[in-house]
Formats: sequence, structure tokens, C-alpha cells
Amino acid sequence: MVKTGIGADELKKLKLWQLAASEIIGTLFVVLFTSLIVNRHDGKSVIMTISLVSGLVYSIVLFTFGNHGYFNPAITISLFCTQRMPLVRMGVFVLCQLFGAILAQILASYVLLNSWYSSSGPGATMPHKDVNLFQLFSVEFVGSAFLSAIISTKCSALVIGLTISTITATLFPFEMGCFNPAKGLASNIVSRKITSYCWVYWIAPICGAVSARVVMAAVDKMRIDPYEIENARCRVLDENSD
Repeated sequence: MVKTGIGADELKKLKLWQLAASEIIGTLFVVLFTSLIVNRHDGKSVIMTISLVSGLVYSIVLFTFGNHGYFNPAITISLFCTQRMPLVRMGVFVLCQLFGAILAQILASYVLLNSWYSSSGPGATMPHKDVNLFQLFSVEFVGSAFLSAIISTKCSALVIGLTISTITATLFPFEMGCFNPAKGLASNIVSRKITSYCWVYWIAPICGAVSARVVMAAVDKMRIDPYEIENARCRVLDENSD
């Protein structure tokens, strides 16, 4: 069902805050475990382990808490831009996702990873030395666009998780893939460090996710229902027989 408009009346409903709580908890788990696995392996080796764990965690969280905002502000905003979510719900979800990501980074930094986290913070998102800003933006844009396109097909949590694993395994050699603005921004907030490229992790995933969602929505509108073709053919035959 397409949900449009402001949706301010949802603020009075318990259902919205239940969904908001699930966004906080789900994002916390996604960011926490991905930060742990990246830091534990120093982000330089065992790419398959990192990609598989990232995808598996995302699948489990989606299966447990549902796919309301997908625990990713880029996906949430893309849903709003294609009129699949009202403005108020989008705003609440994005704030909850950011809050959950910050909690995850705090846990990773001050409780679990006292001896592990890098100088840029737990699960820090950063490009490799030979990757420039344009390449970094392109990687985050393409990865997020691919994820958004797959999600727009309304596939299962397992397929979405496998998509995360595929994107991570393919693009991780270029940079410590983020594809989630909440994770990137939370890492900057907790570490209290702003780099010259950190804005890419905030903006590129949103641009990629929204672009893919808009394209997929346009393609969906152009899709012709085979039943409509058959009905039209039958009407033509009926008219000719008369």
C-alpha cells in the first residue's frame, strides 16, 4: 500500500513507536556486529568472512524485526521519495536509526573494543590509500543503488542479506564499505573526528538509493500486465465478431 503525505497523525499511534523501537534495536545490532567483524580482522583480510557476516546479520535482523525502514536512512529516504512512506514516519525512522547506530558505536568503542578500534573510531569507514573521492563516491553510490534496487523488488530477507554480502565482497577492496549513512555518521560522532571524505558516507548512499528507487518505480509503471493484454485482445475479438 502506498503511503503519502505528512502523516502527522501517526505520532499519536502506538504502532509508530513500536516500529521506531525496532528500528533502534535492529540498527544497533547491524552496526555493532559489522563494526566488530571489521575491526577484529583489521579490515584488511578475510573479506569473505566480513561479507558473509554482514549479510547474515542483516538477514537475521530483517527477519526478526521486519522490513519497515530497513535500518538504513538511505533506504528509508528512498521509500519516502517514491511515496512509499509519509514524511513523519521517515523522519522518526531516520532519527531512530541514527540513535541505534550511535549506541552500537559506543558499545563497540568503550565496552567491547578497548584494544581493537582504529584511530578513526570503531568500524571506521575509510577508503584505501589509492582510492580518490570520486571513486569513493562512485563505490558508495553504486553499492547503495544496487541494494535499493533489490529491496524494491520486495524480495525476502535472505536475498537482501546475500545482496549485502555480494556488495561487500565486491567493493570492500576499494574501501571499508558502509552503504549506510547512520553507520558513517555515528562513527564520526563517537570518535569525534571529521575527515575530508566523511561526507561521502552520508550523501552517496542516499543519492544511490533514491536514484535506484526512482528508476525501479518508473520501470514498474511501464510494466504491462499480461492479463490486461489478454483482456484487450478479447475485447477486440468481441468487437470484430459483432
